[in-house]
Amino acid sequence: MPKNPRAYDNVTDFARRVRDLAMNGLPDEIKPTEKSKWAGEIWYKDSCYRYYHLWYKGSPWGNWTLFYEVETRFDDLSEGMASCSNAHVAIRYYKEHGKIGGLSVDESESLQSLVDNLDIHKDQRINEDQRRKRNRWRRVEVNFGSHTLNDEFANVLANTLRRFIEVATPKIMDFLDERDEV
Repeated sequence: MPKNPRAYDNVTDFARRVRDLAMNGLPDEIKPTEKSKWAGEIWYKDSCYRYYHLWYKGSPWGNWTLFYEVETRFDDLSEGMASCSNAHVAIRYYKEHGKIGGLSVDESESLQSLVDNLDIHKDQRINEDQRRKRNRWRRVEVNFGSHTLNDEFANVLANTLRRFIEVATPKIMDFLDERDEV
């Protein structure tokens, strides 16, 4: 039995299916190299948020710095986790003391501007969480609302996640390469 019994439930299976579908056919140079081991969970008020992350080795990419995310929210757990009350796909980053990962404040501001202004999806929006003054989560996301966790919805999320990876990764990698050349 795993330490966390939810590590192998239907939400994790669904998230892994989305990941596999999204990564299928991506060129190796832009495929994320790191992934969540399971769909983690966060409880906030009466909702359970389940997330799955993809990221790359090296700064500023990292588990809690800059990464791709698929998240599902469950407001009513009485019927299990066969359908969610909301889902989103995002590229998310974390700024601590004005910095993203090991970047300087100026580099972090430039990267934030780059990510926030990417043209990825017609329904994208910026979501900001400033619960602490010095620390800030921010994401460019596409919300999908309530859905059943089935193959059709997995394909929709995977196509959106693939689009995020195809658009954002090359631009962020170019940004990082340029700063290393200076």
